[in-house]
Amino acid sequence: MFERILAPTDFSEAALGGVRMAAMLADRLNASVALVHVFDPDELIPTGQYALSRPAYEQMVGRLRTRAQERLEETRGELPEGVDVTTVFLEHDSAAHAITEHAAQTGARLIVMSTHGRGGFARLLLGSVTEKTVRLARCPVLTVPASPD
Repeated sequence: MFERILAPTDFSEAALGGVRMAAMLADRLNASVALVHVFDPDELIPTGQYALSRPAYEQMVGRLRTRAQERLEETRGELPEGVDVTTVFLEHDSAAHAITEHAAQTGARLIVMSTHGRGGFARLLLGSVTEKTVRLARCPVLTVPASPD
């Protein structure tokens, strides 16, 4: 039923909990996991925030992109051996849209993600990206609560 599981990560400890849950489910269900990171340089370096020339901005974005790709592979390395895990690096200005579009395009049957978010107080309980993903997804979304354990 859930042959393909999509597990988004922003590299936070909370997100890692969702990724680990996805790997555990994949192991038990003989499914594959797509470990996904959505990169948005404008979220990391807001336009007008710093007085950077275009070449300096592009150099900084390039470094951040490379580091995010490295962290994605590092996260993959933290998952149990024997689970079929692929990494997917997406660039988009909306993580929720990128996640749900990728899930639809690749036939993901389940999205597993943490409820920890970076949004404001109104999104504290669920997280703005998770909340938007739940609303936009065409497949089930399993939310994993962030906890210190």
